[in-house]
Amino acid sequence: MVQSLSKEEKKQLQEWIGKGSKTFELLFSISKDGCDSDTFHTLCNNKGPTVTVLYNTNDSVFGGYTSIAWTSRNRYYEDTSAFLFQLRFSGNPKANKFHHRNSKQSVYDGKSYGPYFGAGPDLLTFKKIVTSKDGCFFLNGKMKSSTYNMSVCGTEKINNDHMHVKELEVYQVQ
Repeated sequence: MVQSLSKEEKKQLQEWIGKGSKTFELLFSISKDGCDSDTFHTLCNNKGPTVTVLYNTNDSVFGGYTSIAWTSRNRYYEDTSAFLFQLRFSGNPKANKFHHRNSKQSVYDGKSYGPYFGAGPDLLTFKKIVTSKDGCFFLNGKMKSSTYNMSVCGTEKINNDHMHVKELEVYQVQ
């Protein structure tokens, strides 16, 4: 495993999720399991609430939370608890939680996609299969503020304006 959430970052996520103490169980890691939407859904479907965390090549850490289980049903879901977040920017701690403007399209659950948040898409991690090159995954997803209010800093101040990651993890939240 290339990266992992620190104790402080898990504590910050627990605070944002609310409703008491949480445990985070790693379900999926692209450095270990490969970057494949079929594998993502095999390992993460029907597991309840999850946190998706991306670690980019500039040492920025960002992602999304949904309380809805992934199921591969190819549709948008309303999740009033869903949010996007930033934990680090270019190696420096930077905690931001981004709320949705329209909860009706907070999560898209498609079998050909990895974790997908918002109709922008605000955070589309990847589609189908992405291979690594020299330990880096050049994800074919994107990040754009639409459903979630990221205008406070702009997506370029969250993901350094690219989707080149060393790691992407999905944790079950209990």
